Amino acid sequence: MSNKTGTPTETEKCNYDIRVATQKDLDRIYQIEVLSFREAYPKTLLWQLIKDKTAICLIIEDNQKILGFAVGIMRSGEKGHIISIAIDPKFRNFTLGSLVLTNLISMLKKRGASILELEVRISNKVAQKLYKKFNFQIKEIKQRYYSNGEDAYLMVCKLDE
Repeated sequence: MSNKTGTPTETEKCNYDIRVATQKDLDRIYQIEVLSFREAYPKTLLWQLIKDKTAICLIIEDNQKILGFAVGIMRSGEKGHIISIAIDPKFRNFTLGSLVLTNLISMLKKRGASILELEVRISNKVAQKLYKKFNFQIKEIKQRYYSNGEDAYLMVCKLDE
């Protein structure tokens, strides 16, 4: 049973599906991006990533309601890059980020990734904690990476063979 905010209660069993995003998902993906980030990616860029054959854009949904998404792309050689991961604020703390990130990492690995990289705001401790659970480690600080001047950590994960 959901509570008045529409979020699952402790006893409610949810049946999450993870699938590749399509054009019809774009508006909801963008809505979650805007709710999640001060500097959201433009809708046009998200659409380009959904269409891009080198990118993977996954959504996680419950009863056909999109709760979050993750986007990654293959870069040169064996390097994958996590571009964005976001969960609707009303549905955070239900391990959805871990579920969708697990699937994204698996798909990037199947495409040949042996190393994954991502940037994360130094102030975003919640995201850093998630990435550290997946064995991402801070490689360097990217000075003034964001348009507001905030630095980013470049985090790297070497995938098992």
